[in-house]
This record gives sequence, C-alpha cells and structure tokens, in this order.
Amino acid sequence: DGAIDDKSVRQRFLKKAAKSLDGLDVLVHDLLSLSQIEAGEVQLHPEPIELDELITDIFDQFEGKAQKKSVSLALVENPDAIVRADIKLIYQAFVNLISNAIKYNVEGGKVKVHYKLRDKTIDVFIKDSGKGIPSEDIGRVFERFYRVEKSRNKIKDKGGTGLGLAIVKHILTRHKARLAITSSVGEGATFTTRYAQAALVKSVK
Repeated sequence: DGAIDDKSVRQRFLKKAAKSLDGLDVLVHDLLSLSQIEAGEVQLHPEPIELDELITDIFDQFEGKAQKKSVSLALVENPDAIVRADIKLIYQAFVNLISNAIKYNVEGGKVKVHYKLRDKTIDVFIKDSGKGIPSEDIGRVFERFYRVEKSRNKIKDKGGTGLGLAIVKHILTRHKARLAITSSVGEGATFTTRYAQAALVKSVK
C-alpha cells in the first residue's frame, strides 16, 4: 500500500512483520514438538541429572526477564535431588514451567523451587506468587491453546503459543512422571512434578 516508500512508517511496519513471523516460528516449533512427542517419535536418552544444576541454568537464562518484573528467583538446593531423565526434554519442561511462573507473576513477586525426597520418588515444587488459577480452570490448563481468562488472558504481553503446558504434560508422561497443580485465586500457583526412579528406568527398556 505504499508504506515502504514512507520512511516514517516503514521501520514500524517491518518490525511488526518480523514480530509476527517470530511468533509463527515459535508456534510451528511447539506444534512439531507436541506432535512428535504424542506420536512417540521422540526417543528418550536417560541419564542422571542433578536438578540443582538444571534449575540454576534455567534461572540464569531467565534472569533478565525476572528483573524486568522485579521477580525474585529462589532455589532451595538439595544435592541429593537427582533423577534419571532425558536432559533435553526435562530441560524443556522446566523451562516452560519456570517461564510461566515468571510471566504470570505479579510485580515484585517470587518464584521458588524446592524438593521433597521420598523413598522411591522425588517431588519438585515450582511455586509462584501470581494471581493464581480459578478452581474451574485448573483441570483445563494442560489443554492445547487453553488460557485462563480472568487471571491470565488480560496480560499486556502474553507471548507464548498456548501449547507450553500441553508439551510439559506429554514430556512428563513419557517419563512416567506425575504433574499436579494447586492454586487459589490471589495466592499464586504451585506446579508439582513427581519422578519415580524405577519407572524412569523401566520406561526406556
């Protein structure tokens, strides 16, 4: 429409086009990841993973994003928190969970990760101090493209594709791990993942 000849608007239009293409690229990548995991095309390559190192690496990755919202990141370290898992897939799952905990948090909020070791399992808790999830929405947050209208859909910079939690669920299912949510409106949300060592070893035989 001639915008390319108008220097005053050309750059703005190009930036909008580039942003839209970046969003499409992320969407396609997430759709491919989800479809491959669902189809069982992604092979697991389990190895011992120190969760402290994994979480610390992810915190470092999102340090800038957290600082922009004045969100503090806290890890209660436990050197005995070691699981056997596919490093790439588990890293992706925790990236999605921690990214969401920051994105949907409040200004000056907090994200805390801690563990609970049992005889045969390890529970990993990712807790945020955001607006929380209404009880009627908790059962649906792992659906593709589902967004919690009241607490999450009105955020100025939503970002994402609406597939992150669906991918997390499928990754953990492949690892025979459990995923649960506890949340109350106004009190944040806690995502709990439970890993059973025996199940992890068995799942790749």
